[in-house]
Amino acid sequence: MRGDGIGDEPCELKADLSACLKQQPEFAALCSFIHHFGADLGIYLTFPQLIEFLSLSDGANWRKWETLHIKLLNKLKYRARPERWEPVLGRFLQIHTPNMSDLMDAAERLQHGTSVKSEHATSLAYYSLSAATRTKVLLSLLESQFDRNQGFKDKVNVRPSVDLRFRPLGADVWGRIYWLLKDSEVNVLLYREDTEDETILLICENTNEIRELHDRLKDVCPSEPNLATILASRKRASPSDGRSPLSTGLTSVVTGLITAQIASTESDQIDQKCLLNGLDPEVSRSPPLPSSPSTPPPTPISCTRVPTSFSDIKTQELFLKLENAEAEENTVSSK
Repeated sequence: MRGDGIGDEPCELKADLSACLKQQPEFAALCSFIHHFGADLGIYLTFPQLIEFLSLSDGANWRKWETLHIKLLNKLKYRARPERWEPVLGRFLQIHTPNMSDLMDAAERLQHGTSVKSEHATSLAYYSLSAATRTKVLLSLLESQFDRNQGFKDKVNVRPSVDLRFRPLGADVWGRIYWLLKDSEVNVLLYREDTEDETILLICENTNEIRELHDRLKDVCPSEPNLATILASRKRASPSDGRSPLSTGLTSVVTGLITAQIASTESDQIDQKCLLNGLDPEVSRSPPLPSSPSTPPPTPISCTRVPTSFSDIKTQELFLKLENAEAEENTVSSK
């Protein structure tokens, strides 16, 4: 993942170096690692302290910063000493980051030294590297602890997966993912990741900016209406002729039944015509076949023998029941 096109040299030329560092995806990964695993390695750095070291601030404790690198190298089974730790760091980079060209150049500088003088520390080679390169170097040292530091691996393996990384804060309507990072002093950094462009961008550095962003996103994507809103909108849309919603609903049901009865009546009429002509109703709906001169026309069937529809069948059954009832009544009266 790339950091929105920000490279090493342009970052060094910017006036506000700390702002440039925060925009790098490696810095975000560095903050996440220190938050989750820093205590297991004895590293207790806040976001401002990390920026202070990486940007070569005048107030940074350089001896403490160098001791951190020596400590991480020793945990990886590299024998580093305060008077000669830069060549060891260069050898580490050559072995573990062979596919990163900028770190390969840094490895050459660290192993063979440099003529560039630094006003901040006596170790010249390391401090001649760009801030972006120093960030990648520290991240490589930390991530390699998973492979070569057995004590660290044992501590990580017993932890639940939810404690191993930050979870996404959410996503907006454009599919961009938001990551909220925080340190031990509740300093916050909110990053936005665009998965299509493979970029990550720092958009908020404090809670006030996060609130403003939340309000903007809320206006772009309104919340779903709740039940009270839906009922109120339906009440406003109901007719104002004095009828209750129940009567309106019954009217709709009756209208539907009438429509269905009309459709069934039309179907009965089609069936009646077909039965009068001695045809199957399903066959009558298909295109007519050409008549043959040698085939006589079908013999009509009398309507009195064949019921014309389902309603006629029910009517005939009712008539039969009435006739039977009258016959029984006459029999009883004659006795």
